[in-house]
Amino acid sequence: MKNIVILFFVFTLIGCSVHIHNGQLVESSEYEPELELIYKSGMYFYLGEPYSGSNYKKYKNGRIKEVNHFKNGKKDGDWAWYTENGQFIRGETWDEYGLVKTTEKL
Repeated sequence: MKNIVILFFVFTLIGCSVHIHNGQLVESSEYEPELELIYKSGMYFYLGEPYSGSNYKKYKNGRIKEVNHFKNGKKDGDWAWYTENGQFIRGETWDEYGLVKTTEKL
């Protein structure tokens, strides 16, 4: 686990998109496609399996655009969206029953 955390920060510093899929680190450079999740019948899939893990998307300037979390193909935990200059826009919290709360920029 310690190695995954270290690799996450290394890839983040050098401008790669980093995703955690089923406990494994998946990275792609800014020149490769982002992690493509397939939405079907109310669930998100990756490589044909219900996706569990995190998905991070970045702007071209390297700042985080959005952070999403999934568990068994469903939205889970905290989701967040940011502007190109890093300002928080919107947040959502999800659990196994659906949307728990929404937070908007004031």
